[in-house]
Amino acid sequence: MKKNIDKQIHDYYDLNPKKEWLRTQKNYYSNIEFEIVQRKIKEHIEPSSKILDLGCGTGRHALALAKMGHYVGLVDISMQSLNFAVEKFKELGLEKNILHVTCCKAEEYVPQPGEYYDNVLIFGPFYHILKLRDRVACLKNILSFLKPGGRVFAIFLTRCSVLKDFLKRGYFNETRTLFEKKYMQHGEYYPLNDKLGNEYMPPIVTHTLDEATKLFIKNNLEVETAVACESYAAFMKPYIDNIINSEEEFSNMIDVLVLFNGYNYIIDNADHFLVIGRFK
Repeated sequence: MKKNIDKQIHDYYDLNPKKEWLRTQKNYYSNIEFEIVQRKIKEHIEPSSKILDLGCGTGRHALALAKMGHYVGLVDISMQSLNFAVEKFKELGLEKNILHVTCCKAEEYVPQPGEYYDNVLIFGPFYHILKLRDRVACLKNILSFLKPGGRVFAIFLTRCSVLKDFLKRGYFNETRTLFEKKYMQHGEYYPLNDKLGNEYMPPIVTHTLDEATKLFIKNNLEVETAVACESYAAFMKPYIDNIINSEEEFSNMIDVLVLFNGYNYIIDNADHFLVIGRFK
């Protein structure tokens, strides 16, 4: 069963890296998450940092950090995604900022002897490491190569993200099944059929803000901040697409969204949220 789940996750991301690359930048709405997350990263990292991007995908965040002069290690389960990321680095002449390229699951990454990082990004794997014990093991592994005082930047999916995605797709019977399977208690989602797995997502786990912060605190990470990646604009794509007509308006909107993205109520009702923890 575990092997089959791993394959579903691998195949989903390996099939079409370009789709994932475009997901966060094809329109103003899809750029909200990236812009808010990048702002928070910039607030918390020092110049010329060594950063490990666990689950880097097609490398959009890593590439942005390299442009700022940071050095990044790229790790992902999908070799196709890694190849796509490296090509993007080469296009901008930034391949010198790549520390290494490693294809493996986030929880199985083994650094070289003496390899330590100032910061670690884990922006996708905590969606797909389905069991709590495995997420704890992954976090403990990260701390084994994170410098004291270094930070973990982790993005989680909210409970309501799945419910709202099902609503907009008209998956009413599937939503009833989630309720019957106690989804709101455990947060684990397994595709009910191949169609759902291909059109929506492979197996994932969602979190409440309380669950995510407890994961950090219990594993020697001081939670410095948590923010909703879309603030209160989550799931408002049709409206955003209609009201934003320029980069200036987009920047102004981000300024306003950031004012509210740290409130717990908004975090738990967003699509994704970012937690930043400092290694004690």
